[in-house]
Amino acid sequence: MIAAILAFALLGQAPEAGARIGPSGLPVPRFVSLKTNEVNARQGPSAAHRVLWVYQRAGLPLRVTAESGNWRRVEDVEGDRAWVHVATLSAQRTAVITVARAPLLASAKPKARVRAWLKAGVVATLLDCKAGWRKLRVKGRTGWAGADQVWGAPTCESTPLA
Repeated sequence: MIAAILAFALLGQAPEAGARIGPSGLPVPRFVSLKTNEVNARQGPSAAHRVLWVYQRAGLPLRVTAESGNWRRVEDVEGDRAWVHVATLSAQRTAVITVARAPLLASAKPKARVRAWLKAGVVATLLDCKAGWRKLRVKGRTGWAGADQVWGAPTCESTPLA
């Protein structure tokens, strides 16, 4: 159990409330991202199961909700669920913008200077977290967005994410 918590800490995540340790030794649920631009989302945990759709966006955050061998049941920002092979997933933390237009702010303060405006669906690298705020990097720009404007980082500690 302690080894699993340490492994999860190395991923830069705090376990979600109610998380349990899966067969991989990591907490379930947890957030991951897609490694490549083309990932088959299957009906069940094997290559023999039907492909339901194909994810076409490297970096897209997904929430692992179950594990079976080398397969992970994931949930996406729209709530759709499917199984993907573990080799297609990365521990890289990302977040996706969920509101029509979100300001990327210079600091984690509501009245901070706006560095950029982000549209819904933009995928960003998650760098850090503070209560109610997520530090993001998008195409070379770094700044803060409200936690309620992103999906992929529901809770986190105030320590930097690795």
